[in-house]
Amino acid sequence: ASYYTKDALQEIILLSSDEGASWMLEYYKNRWGEDRFFLINSILVDDSNLEKRIESIFDMDETISRADLLRIGYILDKKGIEYDAKGFFKDRKVIITEDINNDGIVDGRTVLDSGSITDTILDADQDGLIDYEIVSPGGNIEEVLKDDGDKRVDAKFNPYPYLSEYTVIIEGKKRVYHLLPYKALYPVVEIPESQFKDRISLNIEIKELSPLFLESVSSRVEEIPLQGKERLTAERTSLLDTTLEYTLKDGRVYRKREYKGREVVKEERDLDGDGVPDIYYSFKDGILQSASVDRNHNGFPEYMEKYSPETVTEWDFDDNGSFDYREYTAGGKLIREYSTNMDGNFDLRIEESAGTE
Repeated sequence: ASYYTKDALQEIILLSSDEGASWMLEYYKNRWGEDRFFLINSILVDDSNLEKRIESIFDMDETISRADLLRIGYILDKKGIEYDAKGFFKDRKVIITEDINNDGIVDGRTVLDSGSITDTILDADQDGLIDYEIVSPGGNIEEVLKDDGDKRVDAKFNPYPYLSEYTVIIEGKKRVYHLLPYKALYPVVEIPESQFKDRISLNIEIKELSPLFLESVSSRVEEIPLQGKERLTAERTSLLDTTLEYTLKDGRVYRKREYKGREVVKEERDLDGDGVPDIYYSFKDGILQSASVDRNHNGFPEYMEKYSPETVTEWDFDDNGSFDYREYTAGGKLIREYSTNMDGNFDLRIEESAGTE
């Protein structure tokens, strides 16, 4: 036995007969001390008043490892005793430490309070930073936080799985969506049937909500740079056909986006801050159809891109409202068309192999 590791001897004790376990437990105690494993597995030697002995282990400390919980279940099953785990936890609080990859280092915790899971934390890479946390007071999920290093999400529910607030931090910006009631479902967790053996876990198949969808069902949107003073906010004026306005800290409207129901139909942006839009976007069935630029605000775009059925770019060099040049790709060729009279009538056509300068 002197060659056994601590973990190996634990498994041997678990699988040994009651007679053999006695001296192994004594050896374990002399070598590694009277830790929780010894206390739990001593039940194998003396199982009189078994439930009270288990309770005494929890009375000494509110923290226990998931492995020890599983050992208790193993012992009870071996003795043929049914034990109501939820009933045991209903009047107490216990923190269950997790070692998901079985490397002997804690990488998460589950908090049980009065028989309900109230908090779940995972630090899978064991760097001291939380990868995800599920906050569920009274067993009701209120908040889920996810952090993969490049992107951080904070989802708040009222009630779960309906979002009330959804915050995304990515690329140095924080965007907060204040959701309209019962408009956005986000079932990001799986709730286990057994609170004794299983954890609440994120549903890895859930699809991240798109910014366009979140915006379409929000009453207000805020975009805050993590560094800098500019702050964009958007307010919704009605529940259905509405305009969402993004304003800067000084109250200047930076962007307007119009909706028909959940689908965006039009967008305007003011780049130079003079209060008049410079870029216009049009949509059909929620899909971007065209974008145009009118920098001098005379109502005639100097440049336009059309995206359906194919991408076409057009220029109006004299700014008279008629495009003078356009180009697009067709049949593997780059088509350049000119209006030599600059009147919108394209009377000169040049075809080149796509990719030719």
